[in-house]
Amino acid sequence: MASQNPKTMILVRGLSGSGKTTIADLIVGEDESRISISVDDYFYSDDDEYEFDVSKLVDAHNWCKQEVETCLTQGYEVVVVHNTFTRRFELEKYLSLAINYGYRIHVISLFDNGLTDLQLAKQCVHNVPISNIKVQRRRWEDDVFRERSPKNSYKSRVSNKQSEKGKYRSSRK
Repeated sequence: MASQNPKTMILVRGLSGSGKTTIADLIVGEDESRISISVDDYFYSDDDEYEFDVSKLVDAHNWCKQEVETCLTQGYEVVVVHNTFTRRFELEKYLSLAINYGYRIHVISLFDNGLTDLQLAKQCVHNVPISNIKVQRRRWEDDVFRERSPKNSYKSRVSNKQSEKGKYRSSRK
């Protein structure tokens, strides 16, 4: 049987301005056993000013992965990573980390959260241009992760319970 409180990694993905940070903040709340991390965190100065530099984007992604791994080794109960994750390969390093450290994985896909590119650009706190949001939208891959394996599906759980009932009855004869 699974642990009562399995550790969990939640990957929140969506276009810029879709609400990834808002969702991450809601999940983490004030609970000190939970933490959220994003590539954008790399670009905040000590004065809490956002200073994006495209030339440092690769460094920011490497930093984010390392910070996530540090949090996993420290044993946080819930680690939330909120990045655009428009394509599967962008999630894979985090999926591998979660598996290696024994964390359950959940992926929340916001995509555009029902907003137009203009609305996303206006809502985005990092002033991402509409042209960048359009690129994110074009390269978006829908099916990047399936949380349920066939053995954990509702149908197989019902089938297993029915077969367990049959075993129980036959053993009582």
